Amino acid sequence: MPISGAFLPYAHATVAMGAAHAVWAGIGAVGAVVRGTVVFHEALGTVQFFVLALIGSGVVGLKIMNPAIGAIIFRNPDLSCLCRH
Repeated sequence: MPISGAFLPYAHATVAMGAAHAVWAGIGAVGAVVRGTVVFHEALGTVQFFVLALIGSGVVGLKIMNPAIGAIIFRNPDLSCLCRH
């Protein structure tokens, strides 16, 4: 948590605060469940897996829909969207 919290201000430099925080929280939630399942052998039901998939797809969607990150993902040569005005 402290490490991811330290990098959150850097994410705010190029991504809107709401989207950055949503992605940060989503990755943390999914990571906590995966760790609990793998390390502590907690049960993961079908509904829980489906909800985690929804959270994961929401995180991916937010990252792709952000112009700065979308430009990098799709290798857009015009990276002017990385600069805040």
